[in-house]
Amino acid sequence: MHIPLIRCRVFFSCQEALIFTRISFLNIRYKYLPFLLLAIILGLIPGFIVYELGVTLSSNVFFTILVAAVGWFLTVTSARRLSRRQHTINVLQEQSFNKASHELASKVIERFPTGVCITKEDANTLTEAAYNRHHAWYDTYNSLMYLLNYYEFIAVGIRNRDLDVLVMHNYCHSMLCKICEKTCEYILRKQQDNPHLYENLVNLYKAWKPADCFPCRK
Repeated sequence: MHIPLIRCRVFFSCQEALIFTRISFLNIRYKYLPFLLLAIILGLIPGFIVYELGVTLSSNVFFTILVAAVGWFLTVTSARRLSRRQHTINVLQEQSFNKASHELASKVIERFPTGVCITKEDANTLTEAAYNRHHAWYDTYNSLMYLLNYYEFIAVGIRNRDLDVLVMHNYCHSMLCKICEKTCEYILRKQQDNPHLYENLVNLYKAWKPADCFPCRK
């Protein structure tokens, strides 16, 4: 019996792992590591004093101080991680129960059904609708802006480590990638005026998808 070959991808792609490992390392390096080093130095100061005075003191004292410093560092790190995860869950719950956001999303789907992406002509039409409240696509434009701004907010939160990347990946990986692919041409059109617009969203998409899957890479 022929068994189809299924191409499986690790939970995080290599590129994604490198990106967020680098972000995590930088945050630890510049936020927590100095405090840990300071605690170690403060724990070693009594040792130098004892050595200079020629006083004999058990090394267990210094070991205890060092263990306490490491324990404090791990406690602070764990508390921050739990707080970030809880904040992420609260953000997702608020979005899930927000009826207005669902209505806005339905307006975008009504104009661009599943599988239909925004073309260059559509992007130009949406740009024109932004300056004309009586335009037929004005509601679609507002709804689309809400969606893109929301996912840009998600991307910024992940980048700044205000939101938990694992929780967000599990919850909105598919939705975020689909909205980027659907609105690719419109994002490119807006970036002609402001190259930094939605750059966090695009970068997160690139981290969550293989290198050859992003239509806006060219």
